[in-house]
Amino acid sequence: MDIIYTKLGNFLPTSGFKGVFPKYTQMVVSSEKATYLEVKLYEARGLAPMDEDTGSSDPYVVMTVGSGKGGQRAQSKIIHENLNPVWNSSFRLFLSEGDTKIKFTLLDHDFLSSDDPLGEVEYDFSELTLDSLVNDWMTIDGSEEGKLHFGLRLVQDNGNAKSLLVNSTNASANHPWAGAIYPPTQFVPSSVNLPKESLQLEHVYGYRTRDCRNNIRTLPDSSNESPKLVYFAGSVGIVHDVVLNKQRFFSGHNDDVISVTVHPSGEYVATGDVASVIDPEGGVKVHIWETKNPENPPIVTLKCGSGTIYKGVVAVTFSPDGKYLVAICKDKDHTIEIFDWKASTEPFTSTSGHSDLVLDIVFNPFDKTEFATFGVKHIKFWNFDESKRVLRGKRGVFGPNGKIQTVLSALYVDKETIATGCMDGDIYLWDVAKRQVKNIVSKAHKGPVFAMCSGKAKDLFYSSGKDGKVLRHQLSKTPTQKVVWEGVGKSVRALTRSGETSLVVGTEDSVIHYLDLMNSKNSRSITNAHDSFRMNELWGLAIHPNAPEFVTCSDDQAVARWDMSEKKLVQRVNLGISLRSVAIHPDGNQVAVSAVTDKLFILNLEGLSVVHEIEPRKVGTMDNWQHVVKYSPNGEYLAVGAFSVDNGIDIYSTKNWRLVGTCQGHSSRVIRMDWSNDSQYLQSNSIDSELLFWKLPSCEQEKHPSKLADVDWNTFECPIGWPTLGIQETWMNGRDIYAVSRSPRMNLLVSGNTRSKVNLHIYPAHKGNTPAKTYRGHSSYVTNVAFSCNGEHVISTGGMDGCILQWKIVE
Repeated sequence: MDIIYTKLGNFLPTSGFKGVFPKYTQMVVSSEKATYLEVKLYEARGLAPMDEDTGSSDPYVVMTVGSGKGGQRAQSKIIHENLNPVWNSSFRLFLSEGDTKIKFTLLDHDFLSSDDPLGEVEYDFSELTLDSLVNDWMTIDGSEEGKLHFGLRLVQDNGNAKSLLVNSTNASANHPWAGAIYPPTQFVPSSVNLPKESLQLEHVYGYRTRDCRNNIRTLPDSSNESPKLVYFAGSVGIVHDVVLNKQRFFSGHNDDVISVTVHPSGEYVATGDVASVIDPEGGVKVHIWETKNPENPPIVTLKCGSGTIYKGVVAVTFSPDGKYLVAICKDKDHTIEIFDWKASTEPFTSTSGHSDLVLDIVFNPFDKTEFATFGVKHIKFWNFDESKRVLRGKRGVFGPNGKIQTVLSALYVDKETIATGCMDGDIYLWDVAKRQVKNIVSKAHKGPVFAMCSGKAKDLFYSSGKDGKVLRHQLSKTPTQKVVWEGVGKSVRALTRSGETSLVVGTEDSVIHYLDLMNSKNSRSITNAHDSFRMNELWGLAIHPNAPEFVTCSDDQAVARWDMSEKKLVQRVNLGISLRSVAIHPDGNQVAVSAVTDKLFILNLEGLSVVHEIEPRKVGTMDNWQHVVKYSPNGEYLAVGAFSVDNGIDIYSTKNWRLVGTCQGHSSRVIRMDWSNDSQYLQSNSIDSELLFWKLPSCEQEKHPSKLADVDWNTFECPIGWPTLGIQETWMNGRDIYAVSRSPRMNLLVSGNTRSKVNLHIYPAHKGNTPAKTYRGHSSYVTNVAFSCNGEHVISTGGMDGCILQWKIVE
């Protein structure tokens, strides 16, 4: 039984749903009919402030239908520091017999403790029929003034691939594009269904910082090799050669990787993930793989606990001798599991870690049976008996020298001493034998101490944290501290030593810095990305028309220019507002960028300086859905499908930025467009899967699509069209593919969908159920894909994983 849980695009009512909703059937997606509840989560108002330091909250919503094994859940994104959050997001929840109510549970996300409840809303949809739509504001139970705005619609999906075909009898009822798609008159069908080419992951820009700390590791020094780092991004583990700027990848995970450790020998890496909703085996896993052959399957896979979509492996580490692996699970008991990983995939022993959140684990390097765990308002010292398989833990005592507070980082300075980084910026030095604070480095940092690592001498270590500084601590009769790095104004999330004279620093904006302690001028950034620390989404992507470059933009307010050959960031500017789409002029000198407020920026590509700004034609609300801007091939016009008030496409002259006209006819927001090679026609897709055609520059709608069957389109980026009919899988409704791109060589089509997949198809993929080669790497919905100008590479972007993946086309 294949249960679908996925985030959709903005949902809007479509025609064709008639009759009363039938008696529920068992929820089996592989059957011919599956009924689901389409949920539109709009916004909330008047939420209670739960965070004392900000006077605000970080709200999100969990939507639940049913209970037990047949129950369905979906979770919204977190809106940081907002009492009136706007989501404008849609979800589908498949129904089982007897399901009549949906519950909205509002929560305040807390990084270091359990999330606080903000209230609940329950709605009975038993009277809802297939042709009706709910759009309601309801008071939030448990909240003094809070209200929630949501929409509901019942949908029955036939799951029939034939409905994708234009001539299908049900096409007009279920697919708004029906009647708009015609094959070319001179088309000769190909007998090839699967491309001979494949995608090979070549480079990942960025690494994960959200909800992680100390997640960069270095491989043991080798005089014959350049330094190598191990970290993760999306769903891949990465081995990065610092000197050569080359990466190799482990791609065995199905969902987000959130923890990593390296075996003492340097031969193996262990990475832990979250439970994937699309993993048929379920549960959370730790994969152990070889550093020299990361592309190979894992040598061992350890399954931790029973697993649900809310569980994950928050920390993993090897014992000093490498025999044991310890994993901490993100469940209500914060379970600690120890594996004799070469002997068995079953836990050697398992126990509850602590009642409060456990954040990490550190082994005593001088004793393979002793380690410490720490987290919210506690530290705990553990010993385990190998012969009896017994694990015993005792809490550390903060007083009388210290105070009870959250511990965020730790390391063993020597056999008798462990140093811990605390929430208030203090560093506590503990007597391991007594399990008690013996000394304090007071206010070492301004704010939480997130990361620590050892120095080359036994009484030397480094610390870093929210203030962005890296401090060097020398423990002696007169302890000293020295600032070795002032930072870049960003919180430091990871810190590790590389060799004798270098440090590796990971900052919250997903940048990894390599610090030369002997010569600061040699310090540099190793990898860059867009900032996804606060759940910022990455949507905008544009390929340079005649150079191995691309440009991206994101909710982090940045426009970034990238060099594909050098695999590096060329330049980055902040425009002070969340950004959603980007396009590059055909001459390669100009860039257009749209903001969530529908404001438009025109920049020079060289230097990314703003040369012109265009205010929205009609003022609307901020929108968090995808936008689209597109230059005509002759460079004379810019089409803007980002103005949300009337769902129009505005056409501007690039000579004087005069509004030429507006293409009006879509019933919902325009999300993708393609120009014809002669710049005389435009085709467009909207959120509700319409396909419309326009004459330019008159902006008149072409209401006889058959006349355009033989038009040569300069690009093909509309997910709905004749060459893309075959990529619509049976579980899709036309809104589950966020992006497509046709190769410049006209033989391949790449797509990105809501299930984090990048798919490679033949072009045209016009036949129903056209097979594809499928690739993983992202852990979030794939928001954009594009071929390089020469067709030798593909670039893909992940919505909330913040990653940019560069793929190479290989035969």
